[in-house]
Amino acid sequence: MSDYTHVDIHSIQSSKKSGMPCGDMLATLRTNTGTTIICADGIGSGIRAHIAAQMCVSRLTESLQQELSLRTVFQSVATTMQTYRDSAFVCKGGAFIIPQINGNIYYMKTGDAFQPVFAKNWIIETLSNVMLAPVERNYTVQITQRIYGGEILRYELNSRDFFDYFSENCDRYFGIETVERDVLSGTLILADKNAGNIHIAFVSVSAPDLLNGGTMKIQLDANIPRHNVETIFGKKKEGKQQIFKEIK
Repeated sequence: MSDYTHVDIHSIQSSKKSGMPCGDMLATLRTNTGTTIICADGIGSGIRAHIAAQMCVSRLTESLQQELSLRTVFQSVATTMQTYRDSAFVCKGGAFIIPQINGNIYYMKTGDAFQPVFAKNWIIETLSNVMLAPVERNYTVQITQRIYGGEILRYELNSRDFFDYFSENCDRYFGIETVERDVLSGTLILADKNAGNIHIAFVSVSAPDLLNGGTMKIQLDANIPRHNVETIFGKKKEGKQQIFKEIK
């Protein structure tokens, strides 16, 4: 008779807010000698917490597969996460109608200097920085633009030219929408300081393209009256716990 016992594992998750991912994550690691169950509690709630939990689980499973002891694995992950918490900062920008769409730029402290975040471990903050701050990467941007009369324009240019075009007359705000299977999407608001109109860019990019300067897709709706945009986004406000501390 075999001593093998198979364990079926099922989980049910409930997100804090409808339509948002749960901030926690459960994973299993099976070997010939046993099954390891990892329950990771993300920081805060929603997308950011889900990504934080995902990264923690990934690091734990990779280390365990290297046959390191549980004590060594958890000490290593805890030390790394605490280092991030102590060195991560946000330069707060203004918000556009709702706090989730804002001008925040994220930094990591290296020595006495602050460097904009650009790393796989902080993929959401990296996308925000690419949308709002000058970065070294230059992307190929595939744009689908809807204009009045139902006409659709499709064209391609590099990201520096795209942002340069709007840089002088527009304030920029960005908010992450979804992270699904390594594809990130978000809303970029370009608010015209003179005309009072709003340009909305719905951005989609894969994590590898984001990190390596690849291709991103933008659906652009230009010259929308501000009061129409306010109707779209409403007046909803929501506070979220952040790992990044505000730079005073």
